[in-house]
Amino acid sequence: MEIRSFIELCAGNWLSQRTSYFFAQETSESQRSELAIAPLLPSDLDLIAFCQQYEIAADQTLGGWAIGWESSKDWDSPKQEGAAILVFIADPASTSTGQILRGTGSADKADKPALQGRYKLGLDEALTLSLQEGDLQAEERIWFASDNLRLRTTVFKQGENYQQTAFYSEIRKLSTPAKEA
Repeated sequence: MEIRSFIELCAGNWLSQRTSYFFAQETSESQRSELAIAPLLPSDLDLIAFCQQYEIAADQTLGGWAIGWESSKDWDSPKQEGAAILVFIADPASTSTGQILRGTGSADKADKPALQGRYKLGLDEALTLSLQEGDLQAEERIWFASDNLRLRTTVFKQGENYQQTAFYSEIRKLSTPAKEA
């Protein structure tokens, strides 16, 4: 699989269940989210505007994702909403590895710099995203059990200490065909 195919396969509305473990507190929590992932082509206006902020030619990217979410922790908490944009820039010699830029996807936080990192699409068709901000490191691995079942793991480290790990199972929400009259 190529990275562009992986980007497209992630498109859709997903029901996500996450279980996180916090090392320092030795506690865990569950969270349910609804994700909306829209693929962005290099010609999309949102991707072009994002790239212009960071002086990157949009036509040099492989595209990306516009991601929106709504979630609640442990089923009873108030819902939280957010958005992000993720852009893939291939290494010159390989489209299976490259740079990523992750922005907030929110106009009121546009002055916050995008996080920069790396991606690698492995031979096992799993995508690994690595981001770093100061001494905080995040690594996320995404793969598909089937076209409509996506799995993810994340690991957060601060310096040499693990802070948090999480496992996600995500089911694509499919529309129900209209009933015939």
